[in-house]
Amino acid sequence: MEKKANGMMAVIAALISNILVAISKFVGYALSGSA
Repeated sequence: MEKKANGMMAVIAALISNILVAISKFVGYALSGSA
């Protein structure tokens, strides 16, 4: 049970980090495009 919980946390953390990177890239592209 503990291993499964840790695995889920790792997957969720990876997904969140990927989403944050995508958002930052999109924001940077939007700012550079508008500027």
